[in-house]
Amino acid sequence: MPHFPLVLPTTSAVVSADGVAFARRLGTLIGPSLRAPDSSRNAADLLARGEALAAARATNAAALDEAFPHTATHLLTDWERIYRVPAPSSDLATRRAALAARTRARRGNHPRTIVAAIQGIAGTSASVTEPLWSVVTADPKWVFNLVVRVDQNVYLDAALLAQVDDVVQRMKPAHVTVTYTGTPMTGFLTDDSNSLTDNTVLAT
Repeated sequence: MPHFPLVLPTTSAVVSADGVAFARRLGTLIGPSLRAPDSSRNAADLLARGEALAAARATNAAALDEAFPHTATHLLTDWERIYRVPAPSSDLATRRAALAARTRARRGNHPRTIVAAIQGIAGTSASVTEPLWSVVTADPKWVFNLVVRVDQNVYLDAALLAQVDDVVQRMKPAHVTVTYTGTPMTGFLTDDSNSLTDNTVLAT
């Protein structure tokens, strides 16, 4: 059986690698009846069509990215309006993180979920603490309280803390009050001169 080798373009100075790949696939589908060595008119025709196919695929992929807040670019403003981001940042990665945190806010109000949402915005450690049984027994109103600890730099950044609070308010039950602190919740001593007592839940 005779063998007819395919002669296809291998490279181009003006067409992307994806365009060249699509051009070669297209040439393979056409078969050996079309000879398209580099620098030929047939090669130029295949490369132009291949680049068009590559651009179409990239457009479809980009359109799919716009459907998700954490990958969107052109529709970020629309997503921020939908999720009511209070003060959108100018940084793309920060804006995406803030939106991703707000999408997580729809997944329930378990403390671990709240922590994950906070970390999506602030990018730092956080914790959500519910009052101890002994505290609730002594003062039943504390059953409706959560203590949210964030890093000190987040606590002192009013704009960033406002974004954290916006997400927490969406996630927590409506009847629960949130108290914020920037001081670690473990190993706290009220007689410690460096304890920043006015920055803790003891100030409430």
